[in-house]
Amino acid sequence: MTNILQQINSSLKSDPKGFIAVCEKSYKEQINRLADAILSDENNRILMIAGPSGSGKTTTAHVLKETLEKKGKKTQVISLDNFFKNLCDRDVLPDGSVDFESVNALNIDEITRSFNQLITNGKSKLPEFDFLTAKSIPDKIELDISDGGLFIVEGIHALNPEITRHLPKEKLFKIYVSVTRPIVDDNGKTVLTGRKLRLIRRIIRDFKFRNKTINETLGLWSGVVEAENKHIRSFKKYADFCVTTLHAYEPALYKKSFLEMIEAVTDDTPNSSYARAAAKGLESFAEIDEKLIPETSLIKEFIG
Repeated sequence: MTNILQQINSSLKSDPKGFIAVCEKSYKEQINRLADAILSDENNRILMIAGPSGSGKTTTAHVLKETLEKKGKKTQVISLDNFFKNLCDRDVLPDGSVDFESVNALNIDEITRSFNQLITNGKSKLPEFDFLTAKSIPDKIELDISDGGLFIVEGIHALNPEITRHLPKEKLFKIYVSVTRPIVDDNGKTVLTGRKLRLIRRIIRDFKFRNKTINETLGLWSGVVEAENKHIRSFKKYADFCVTTLHAYEPALYKKSFLEMIEAVTDDTPNSSYARAAAKGLESFAEIDEKLIPETSLIKEFIG
């Protein structure tokens, strides 16, 4: 799949629907290869999926589940978010704020108990985290993979050794998901980095689904980047398989709405220059209508 600007624009102008289909097929083929790699070792039971914000790891987890089940393997998806500690039980940072980002915000003892019970007995009861009350509800989710099924664990800390070292390594298959390729021009100069594309995805998603303005999302971005550098990217090296979620057509999809949103960014907004640089990258792309995007696309995670 090309990541060269001129080739992307040429394809979008001549046959946008066809190019979108090619991009979608490329992603699905990755997932198919991933599923085959997992099934090639019958010891694999726990599939750990990690990736930074805006990577598309949640959709990837569910697409992988569907692919494995089509290949005859019963599969469940578990979000690490359900193992958050009660807000009152989390660590406090030196500045007095609550620790939301580190692995210590999760109940690792409960993760260890639940996952090892699933491996040993095929059944377990897991907690569910209520974000409205910021409290954990014990034994709320019942899982059953007693017929030799698999379970996918999705979350930013899924590859963190503080979690994985408590689990049998021969049963683990580790997956890292992100936008691992930049878009470049004919001369190899970067037009849009993977991180800038993830920021664009997050801004659009937060605006549509989380009632956040672009300025609010930008205000959080430095903390997000700091957390991913400290708690996520450093564990990519442990992955057995890396999935890139770049869909080469997506900058053309985001262009119109993002360039409108960037007008609201003020100079005193944190990361304003970074966001404007991302917008500048989008200006080079042709535009496409979101009606062309298939309902099953990973990109729907961000645009709805």
